[in-house]
Amino acid sequence: MAGLSCSEQLLRILLFVFNVFFFLGGVLLIGIGIYGLVSSNDYEEFEVSNVTSVSGIMIAGGIIVFIIGFLGCCGAYQKSHWMMYAYSVAILVLMVAEVAIGIYAFVYRGDVSDALWKSMSDSMAKYESNPNTAQAWDTVQQDLECCGSDGPKSWKDYLDPNKVPDSCCKTESDGCGTNVEYNSTTLYQDGCHDAVQDAIEASLLVLGLIVILAAMFQLLGIISGCCLGNAFRDYQPVE
Repeated sequence: MAGLSCSEQLLRILLFVFNVFFFLGGVLLIGIGIYGLVSSNDYEEFEVSNVTSVSGIMIAGGIIVFIIGFLGCCGAYQKSHWMMYAYSVAILVLMVAEVAIGIYAFVYRGDVSDALWKSMSDSMAKYESNPNTAQAWDTVQQDLECCGSDGPKSWKDYLDPNKVPDSCCKTESDGCGTNVEYNSTTLYQDGCHDAVQDAIEASLLVLGLIVILAAMFQLLGIISGCCLGNAFRDYQPVE
């Protein structure tokens, strides 16, 4: 039995520093998860729930990171080999889960379009009868500068002839969308499907990249934890 070598002491210090960044990574995951939830609020009427699912999982993952980081700090400070092994296993499980979530976010990006067409058609039919749906469409059309699912003409099956929501107008005012030609230059001519799809795919891309990069960073923690676990197992204070 012997005390820790200089390299092992350095590794212990580095692992403690690593866990400080690990805590910050937890804050980042929670922040990005909240960003995903907030950014998807404008699209909730379109029933694209997978963005909120990924965001919710990221928030939960951020909380778990806090707990794991605390375990790592305590293990390094107490020189406890079993805590370091538990820390390494916990990070490994978290890393595998994060990689799976990141891959899911990338894969789902290709499935957004079909689900979006259907949900948009369903919500357009409820524009005049459901205030929440109307508000969601008005927000999206003004923020993304678009009109209907596929341009102003896509409203003809849901509203009176030559009528679109006022939020389709480039300069919005009461009644600006009534008795107007669908190809009028006063209206946004781009459909919202592509704009919303691009926004959702961008959010999923950001979420996926951050999760996978976080998992790669955590690999260092696994290696360090295992090395320190072995060192602490044979550790005996030197008098």
